[in-house]
Amino acid sequence: MESGSLRVIRAVPGGASLAALVTSFCRRDEGYVTSFSEPLLATIREYVEEDSLVEVLSFPKLVQNALGMTGEVAGELTMGQHLQSAVSHACAQMEASEDPFAASRNLPGARVALGDTLRELLDHGIDANEMRRLSYLVPPRLSAKLRSLAELSDRVGDVLRRLGRERHTDHLKKCLGAVPDWDGYGHRMLVFAGSDFAPLRIEWLKWAAQHGMEVQVVVDRHASDGELFDGAGRIVQALGVPAEELGDGNVLVRNLFAESQLSGPEADVELAVAPDPLAESEWALRRAAEDGNDNLTLYVRNLASYAPLLEAASRRLGIPVCIQRREKLMANAFAALVSEVLQALGETGVRGMSRLAARSHLGLAAGRRRAFLKLLDAASTSSEPWPELARRAEEAGPEWTWLLKLVAWRTENVPGERTISEWSELLTALVHDLPWHEPLHGGQSEARMRDERAMHVLKSTVMSEASIRRAMDGGAVGYAAFVRLCVELWENSDVSVPAKGEGVRVVNSSEGLTDAATVVALGMLEGSFPRRRSEDPVLEDAERWAINEARAGEPSLPDSFAKARKERDEFYRLACFARRRLVLSYPSTNDERDNVPAFYIEMARAAAGGMRETVYPRSLVAPAASDCRYASDARLRASLDGPRDALPEITVESSEAAEVLKPKEGETHRPEDLRDAFRCAFLFNARHRLKLRPTAGRARWYALRALPASVGLASLPDAGSARSALLGALRSELDNLRPFVEDWEMRALESGGHRMIRDFVRNEFNAREAWPREAVETNVPFGEKGVRGDVMGLKLEGTIPAVSEIGGYRVAHLYTGGPGKAELTEEQKLLYGVYAMSLVRNHSDWPALEFDKGSGTREIVFFGDTPAATNGPKREGLARFALAQQLSGEAFFEVFRKELKVLLQRALANIREGRVAPQPGEHCDQCGYGELCRRHRGFSDEAGFDVL
Repeated sequence: MESGSLRVIRAVPGGASLAALVTSFCRRDEGYVTSFSEPLLATIREYVEEDSLVEVLSFPKLVQNALGMTGEVAGELTMGQHLQSAVSHACAQMEASEDPFAASRNLPGARVALGDTLRELLDHGIDANEMRRLSYLVPPRLSAKLRSLAELSDRVGDVLRRLGRERHTDHLKKCLGAVPDWDGYGHRMLVFAGSDFAPLRIEWLKWAAQHGMEVQVVVDRHASDGELFDGAGRIVQALGVPAEELGDGNVLVRNLFAESQLSGPEADVELAVAPDPLAESEWALRRAAEDGNDNLTLYVRNLASYAPLLEAASRRLGIPVCIQRREKLMANAFAALVSEVLQALGETGVRGMSRLAARSHLGLAAGRRRAFLKLLDAASTSSEPWPELARRAEEAGPEWTWLLKLVAWRTENVPGERTISEWSELLTALVHDLPWHEPLHGGQSEARMRDERAMHVLKSTVMSEASIRRAMDGGAVGYAAFVRLCVELWENSDVSVPAKGEGVRVVNSSEGLTDAATVVALGMLEGSFPRRRSEDPVLEDAERWAINEARAGEPSLPDSFAKARKERDEFYRLACFARRRLVLSYPSTNDERDNVPAFYIEMARAAAGGMRETVYPRSLVAPAASDCRYASDARLRASLDGPRDALPEITVESSEAAEVLKPKEGETHRPEDLRDAFRCAFLFNARHRLKLRPTAGRARWYALRALPASVGLASLPDAGSARSALLGALRSELDNLRPFVEDWEMRALESGGHRMIRDFVRNEFNAREAWPREAVETNVPFGEKGVRGDVMGLKLEGTIPAVSEIGGYRVAHLYTGGPGKAELTEEQKLLYGVYAMSLVRNHSDWPALEFDKGSGTREIVFFGDTPAATNGPKREGLARFALAQQLSGEAFFEVFRKELKVLLQRALANIREGRVAPQPGEHCDQCGYGELCRRHRGFSDEAGFDVL
């Protein structure tokens, strides 16, 4: 080995060290700069001049190039998507066995975890043969895991070989057994290894140095005597070369996580406390704008939570942000539309197309959306719905050309079988032949770039799978199988979101930091930074210890404790990159809970010898008037500082409004209407006079409670027929809702509906055994079949789902929530009392109400004493209550009548006198009209903002 061909530098992390090393390296001849960590490469490129002879390469690419200099035959380097596809294919080909992964191997998340663990084993020199050798030296369960992983490794390797590809570790091993000819290739490389110890990579660095390459390896170190960066120490030891030391730091960098406390240059450390994450994001952007975008970087560990908040704050304040992030592919509207079209075309009926109606890419206005749904409804009644849809669309005019193309594509292609590659090409052609592909062409809008990236991922994920199937001699598949494959691939894929070219830089790793004057770390909370320790789902700590013991003398696999210690390394790097000021920020509350600040804050306080604190109170939603630099802040501050207007009395001012709210002669009411009038006059008028429906989402769930009434559950003969009828009603209800709800909500409604059906059926037939009933009538209108049409002079409308007789009581069966106890609130007395009195034909009748809302328990409430007929064995999911606790049945009922009369008079006063004034109370939490009445008990305008 030539003298000086291998040099090891232990450097204090930070922009200063990074810039000095890269700049110094670039002053000489051509060469290569690389890093064990891919994200660090973007930061490195910022320090390399455009005309420099030095090239920045990823480490796998550098190894691949070096392998080419040896003359060895090398396969193309496997990229991430191909590797994961190969793992998935190998898992699918493995036969079910007794190994510990058999039950979970076909789950997407399990395949990702298996692939990650397999890469880690290979990086540590544990290939398939070594796994099999170790399987004889370890406990039985671990032995089975290693044999399974060895088989998986072999299968993945076979898949990649057929593709003409190889893994990074394959390239490393081939190099180690060959001799390179560097002629015409750079002889210098600068490698930033950080503290990522990968034994095969370290061996390759030694190999390169032994064969004439000038290798400089940079690892991280603490500025004094802190025991950090375990991997860096192992790298230095494995390279076997004395390390030089570079860099220093301020008092914070010297003392953070150090054994001894040293003096040093003063560190400016600040603690910022905001009331919630949104306020924290806004104050951070204001600070960034004051310091200058180039001088401040935001560090956000939990980017998925903070990115939407930062983008919202950016739009409000007009301060641009530059965020590099990824999101789930199906969160992209264009990708979701393509998936929905693909699935809808595979259905025998056309109702699935209704999911497209609300998609913005189709650009259907409200009128055309209704016309589209009518076309589908009309075509769905035909025995051949797709040809019928095409006929009707053609008759409807040229605006439905896109729909005709979809039907024609389905007719021509769906019935046949093709390879995955052929299906993918057909899908791509279809997307580009329809009007909603237009955002992918022309202009440079953010939306266009976002959808273009989504389209690329849609195609690349399928093509990766297609290439593997082609290599493995996969045959043709039908359309349904192709759709299932696409949905599985796309639901487990993500896509990068376009970042703005300029603005406040936001990063989620220290590797993305540069030499910023100020670094603001948001979300410094326990569980977020540091993250909680968690063991690997494939190889637990105890199993890793067993492997390390069996490989004594070889590089050991890290356990969860070693990975948890890397959290300290990350926080230390964060402190090193802040050249002038480090701001640690956290929100004091999140949702409805108080937060626990990260203990790293106190460690930084102790290391720096104290820190300034800035607390932003919840009431300070904008800076003081003299400090407002943005129009939105100035408007908000002026509004807050201005005189507070007294809330006007809510009155009816126009004759037209008075006419709408005026009681009608002979009008009827549902019992629920009377309850609402008793609760709040504003609520009654908004809901029943004006027909406002702000809680449409909640109404969808309430609609599921009506399923038993719609099928006459109380009269169905057995559990099987009841279940079948309810499932049919659920499918019909969901089909009607499908055009108006998102996929995630549809899945929730479907799952919740099945759970409710299970409980309805169980409770229904348990109740029939425990509370024998007779004379069952279903869907009985008020005023018919022995049910009164008026109560105390009030005319009623509506239908009772079922009426029966149980133990001498007349029972109304209601599919709603019950009281849960034998004591009723005033609202319950009014609502239940109206239903109960409608059952009383004469003084000999006794009423009872049965409640079931499909959430586990069915209750029966007797307006008197408990009848002996209900004293049978207890059944699951049933509860009964008798309201006559201290009084006899007759005395109780007489008192109850009088109370009900008073309550009804209060409700009628709100109706007949046309009152509109809100009456805040517990019902505010569910009414949905708080933004209109402004008197909601939780956020009333009367309280003012200063109470927060």
